[in-house]
Amino acid sequence: MNLVASLNKKTMKEKIESINFLRADEKETLVEVWKVLCGWVHSYPHWLKELSPVLAEKQESHHPKLVRDSIVYLAICMDFALVIGVDFLSVNTKELKTILDSYFIDHRRYQMLNRRLLQQ
Repeated sequence: MNLVASLNKKTMKEKIESINFLRADEKETLVEVWKVLCGWVHSYPHWLKELSPVLAEKQESHHPKLVRDSIVYLAICMDFALVIGVDFLSVNTKELKTILDSYFIDHRRYQMLNRRLLQQ
């Protein structure tokens, strides 16, 4: 079975670095996103104890910066997933672009994917 990243690597940074179809700047972006998301996960119990009650008390469950950050990180993860499809699973880029366009999904918002679609 082929793997996207090497199982021989111990850290996520090493695993990301071992993905041979990613460019250096793409690897750097994924490592940074990984660090941030890990920070969110590790602070989750703190969030439940400290932040959540304060927001609930103020009846403000929407935090614009956290929502914006979440959407950005989700988009980067989606970008990476689409690139795995193109580079690792050999999804046809012309067909993928047609499908994205038919759903009005602007592929230009996904930097890694867009690079590959422009190489057609």
